[in-house]
Amino acid sequence: MRTYSHAILAWTLARRGGGTVSAAAALGAVLPDLPALVKAAALWPRRRSMTRREFCERLYTGGASAKLDAALHSFFPATLALALSPALKPQTRRVVRSFALGWLSHNASDLLTHAEHARPQLWPLSDFRWQSPVSYRSPEHHGTAFTAAEHAVLLAALARALSSRRSAGT
Repeated sequence: MRTYSHAILAWTLARRGGGTVSAAAALGAVLPDLPALVKAAALWPRRRSMTRREFCERLYTGGASAKLDAALHSFFPATLALALSPALKPQTRRVVRSFALGWLSHNASDLLTHAEHARPQLWPLSDFRWQSPVSYRSPEHHGTAFTAAEHAVLLAALARALSSRRSAGT
């Protein structure tokens, strides 16, 4: 899934928890992609001198950003945050849980939608990368159909959010 889809869907699912809780879910859902977004911004001026495949390879391989990307796409840190949340004060606990669940939702959906560009889901214990038969972006792995379905779900989430605002009178 695309980064904005992770954020919108996590926010939509957490809306009943209130503004802070839903914002925390959206931020947690975006967190794993932040290193790649920063690296993409740095590579952007040179994008015309490389193929799309080369651009993506540079984005996800090598250096400290690759280790950070692997850590953020691993299930361990988000699961640890969720496990430690009961030790927090109730309001803080709700926000941290929402953030961790948004983060976990990102990693779980990536597990199902990343074929050739899968991350190591159990890093640092294992470098194994489960490659899904579906890719959100690769036509060879149903990317075109997935993109259509992804955006249909986003439109449905938007319609639901707008209709609930109207019925609430806001």
